[in-house]
Amino acid sequence: MAASLKLVTDKRSVFVLSVIFSLSYAIHVTHSLLTEQIVRKQTAEKVYERMNSTIIAIALVAVIIIAGAAVYVMYGQGTSTNPTATNTATTQKTASQTNPPASTTTSSLPILKVGTSPDFPPFEFIDDKGNIVGFDMDLVNILANMTGYKVQIVSMSFDSLILALQNKQIDVIAAGMTIRPDREKLVSFTIPYWNASMSIVVKNGSSFMPKSLDDLVGKTVGAESGTTGELMLKEYVNNTGKQINIKSYENFILIVQDLVNGKLDAAMIDTPVAQAFTKQYPVTISVTIDTGQRFGLAVNKDNTQLLNQLNDALQELMNSPQWDQLVSKWFG
Repeated sequence: MAASLKLVTDKRSVFVLSVIFSLSYAIHVTHSLLTEQIVRKQTAEKVYERMNSTIIAIALVAVIIIAGAAVYVMYGQGTSTNPTATNTATTQKTASQTNPPASTTTSSLPILKVGTSPDFPPFEFIDDKGNIVGFDMDLVNILANMTGYKVQIVSMSFDSLILALQNKQIDVIAAGMTIRPDREKLVSFTIPYWNASMSIVVKNGSSFMPKSLDDLVGKTVGAESGTTGELMLKEYVNNTGKQINIKSYENFILIVQDLVNGKLDAAMIDTPVAQAFTKQYPVTISVTIDTGQRFGLAVNKDNTQLLNQLNDALQELMNSPQWDQLVSKWFG
């Protein structure tokens, strides 16, 4: 680029010198011719006057041309297109557009992938707008804000959650999951955040109103796969040798729909969820069984840092007015 600029400047200098040389030569030729005319035709005085006038005119023209050439050189050097300067300016503009000022750039929060099964109202469910909402969803968002994370919800079937956590496809399980010894061998639970029980649910107007697990013998009962309700039914059958036709489902909504359609005699559902379903479907709670079950958030066994963060934040939240507001929002 510098060589090109130098070449352009050199060409302009040659041009100026050529003009000066041509004018000088013209003056010389004119002077010679006029001098010859002095000798041949006119008196010295008249020719001399004419020569002086001509020389003065030519000199003025020469000065004007030289001055114009000088201005052209100076102006051209000041405004000529400099590829280096242009590229630099373009680069600076692009950089300013690509990289915002440091004052407007914020570092993104680490993502906390939260696995849930959105069929468990009011803890987690899909609202009319297609969003996954509920008590647990509000809970994990509050805890994430307290611990410096951004929540990303991952929806899947309940019985897939623990495996997904073990495979590190998710970081946390927030799905109204009961803290049980068999699960504690696979994952780590936070401190309990909810005490729950189980309810036996039947269709409205049904003549069948069971008051215990014994009343379910010989009946078809629905339960969500992997839940405490399913486990209770299976343990009852194994411990007593009595027969209950246990039908496992992927989610509670399918259970309630089959119950309403007469495909089930009863269903085993966590009490808070059963209470929510009685407001949405023509079903009723026949009996509530106190199981002493408690809900907790689950994390991977080797993620003690996250477990401690969640426990500290959860403890602080549960001792604050915000906890009462959260409970009131979803449970009245």
